[in-house]
Amino acid sequence: MGGNDYKSNSPAGQAYAGGCTKAWWDSQPNIDTVAGKQTAMGKLMGSDGEPIATISTTAHSVATDNRVKITDTSGNDGFDNAEVGMVVFHHDDASLIHGPGVFIIEEVDPLGTYIIIDATWDYTGYMAGIDGKTVHVGGAWDGITTLCESYMDAEKYTHEVWVNKDLAPTGQWDWSDWSGDVYNNTWLKVSGFHRVPGDITKLDGAYFQTIKSMKVDGVHADKLVHIDMSLLTGDLIAGDGASNITMRGFHFNNAPVTNGMFEESVGSWGNIDFEHCAIEMSDFLAVQKCRGMFFTDSRIYQSSVHANVGFIGDISSVLILKNNYIDQSYASTSMSMAYGILVSDGNVWDLAGATRWIYRRTTPL
Repeated sequence: MGGNDYKSNSPAGQAYAGGCTKAWWDSQPNIDTVAGKQTAMGKLMGSDGEPIATISTTAHSVATDNRVKITDTSGNDGFDNAEVGMVVFHHDDASLIHGPGVFIIEEVDPLGTYIIIDATWDYTGYMAGIDGKTVHVGGAWDGITTLCESYMDAEKYTHEVWVNKDLAPTGQWDWSDWSGDVYNNTWLKVSGFHRVPGDITKLDGAYFQTIKSMKVDGVHADKLVHIDMSLLTGDLIAGDGASNITMRGFHFNNAPVTNGMFEESVGSWGNIDFEHCAIEMSDFLAVQKCRGMFFTDSRIYQSSVHANVGFIGDISSVLILKNNYIDQSYASTSMSMAYGILVSDGNVWDLAGATRWIYRRTTPL
């Protein structure tokens, strides 16, 4: 999400885009190098995330195994640069089973005239109804909410979303629609980067910032993807029943004073993982009813005085903190947990202003 450019250049992203499979990405030459990753991104998108092909002169027919064949009828061979393993976004997929909207290219005509995607027809008689509908090959999205809530189904397959665009959400993220699946061991993994995937979140990345540096020097503008919460009117994240979600390489900041990171859930959460992030707590960082919330290698801090800042867990919460720098210099309550389990390992706690730790039937480990 963003584009084939430096994050500092503010790549815009596109309203509709495809992407690629992990198998396609891993198969690209020298993909373990910065140059190889830049080349792969160039094959997928433009500097502002433009798809490599946007085709509206489409005709649809039945391929082998009842799959969908999409032909460019313009005579321009619009699928010239498409490759097996790239992902397309298809508008108006009402007749397709596999949707919604995002499909893997399984075959490409050597002349670029057609592609075959991993979708099958509900029935063949409806094909003409979507002729002329636009198809986007590759590209990068402009917003995380539409992508993750509408087009990422991580229940059966793990999805990875890479973001090099700073965000300023105006509405709540509903993680119940983003969710992976505990039983299938599938995840939705959302990671920030600056120029190429991994350069923020890996120790040898060009834009990796240590937790100590985040504390001493402040969070560097180029070294995390920033999520500015100042436009929110409520808590950022809701997610009754959400599970198996990982966020890496993000700076959550500027939350309104009366809001927290998480809305209290009616149901329960499970396996929510923040890795190498910076999180500015405003009112509170609530983990109610979460059966496994992990904060790893992150800086969790306050920038000003708020009355009730702290971790607040309730009703069978499991909170796991590992190798974090936790700075609650202004908090009146640092930790309040009831009926839960707290695991703390390798953390640095800077609690100059924190006065209360409250446990009620909670087991610290």
